[in-house]
Amino acid sequence: VKLACEKINGTILYPGDEFSFNDIVGERTYAAGFKDAAIYLSGEIVDGVGGGICQVSSTLYMAAVGADLEISERRNHRYTVTYTELGEDATVAYDSNIDFKFINNTDHAIMIQIVQESNYVLCEFYGTLTDETRNKTVTMEHTVTSYSEYGTKYEVSEDVPVGETSVKNGGYSGYSVTVYRVVKENGVEVSRTLENTSTYTKLDKVILINPEEAEI
Repeated sequence: VKLACEKINGTILYPGDEFSFNDIVGERTYAAGFKDAAIYLSGEIVDGVGGGICQVSSTLYMAAVGADLEISERRNHRYTVTYTELGEDATVAYDSNIDFKFINNTDHAIMIQIVQESNYVLCEFYGTLTDETRNKTVTMEHTVTSYSEYGTKYEVSEDVPVGETSVKNGGYSGYSVTVYRVVKENGVEVSRTLENTSTYTKLDKVILINPEEAEI
């Protein structure tokens, strides 16, 4: 997370420029300084190089919407994440060519400042204050259109001692959400447009038990 922030921090986008997370951050490899952390891979949660980096791309997404910029490419995670509201995340994967992109569709240059501080990411965009933007605020609001609660299932594992259990992965409930970009001027709503639709897959919680304790 810190390394990705360092690569992006200070980026300047001139009018019409498109920001590409993968182009700026580059391939996530050990040689580049990235480390292992949890990632979503083929329906499983495993350790992978560059894991956790999506907190950076998601924070950028929220900032870009807050600046009322044009989003040109964004995809939600397979499962829900804890660091954003539903529909406000943006996943990235270099090897799968899953990118997060946005365009500076303003008339002035924008500079990105983004840093890791303690256990959170702080992102700010600096540009030119105009009469149009002086009293303007932009937020995202989501509506849940479907929900599926996760269950619990058990799997046997020789690695678990008799009388003990081990949690293989926590559960994730499934959601479908519709997200709107809400623009207000002087506190009065002036527009509400579709920002995205996001669907998160349900993942049952898996508890590992010793084969001797499994029901036949």
